[in-house]
Amino acid sequence: MESSWKPGRLLGETVEEDSDGFGLIVLAADLNEVGPKFGRLWKNAVCRVCADGAANRVHDIEDKDGDLKYIPDIICGDMDSVRPEVLSHYQLQGCETVASSCQDTTDFTKCVKELLQRRANRQLQFSHIVAVGSTSGRFDHVMGMIQTLFLFPSDHLPPITIVAAESIMFLLHPSRDLIILEG
Repeated sequence: MESSWKPGRLLGETVEEDSDGFGLIVLAADLNEVGPKFGRLWKNAVCRVCADGAANRVHDIEDKDGDLKYIPDIICGDMDSVRPEVLSHYQLQGCETVASSCQDTTDFTKCVKELLQRRANRQLQFSHIVAVGSTSGRFDHVMGMIQTLFLFPSDHLPPITIVAAESIMFLLHPSRDLIILEG
């Protein structure tokens, strides 16, 4: 079975009408480096999940802008990095917290599992998962992101794409994937 990848469509102003949308996971990256892509992804996502300490990054952007336009739907992870005042702030705004003390998985993996569980329970409908992260910096974090891609192959699951400041990363299958670049 062949899969078509159209990464440029994820970064457009709106999601295509024939799409079920995507779930967004924000990883602890410098969101200012991602630039306007972050705002477009946030606006177009059907659900917005911050992986633990990424809530701090989203909150800090929010403070600079002076309004509450970035309220995550869920903060998920082991909660070892999110600042207590940020967690309280978002909980008061209606953000759900999903804490897991498991140290055998990354916060990114925990977020993917949470989105997939909600999709399986029909709480959410989406055909793709997009993560905003960094492909530079700590090597163990980059390898953790790559491992998560391998844990959730897109055979029967929504594909996962990681969007960084200057790159896009996703898992390809030998002889089965077609990448379509537009524009």
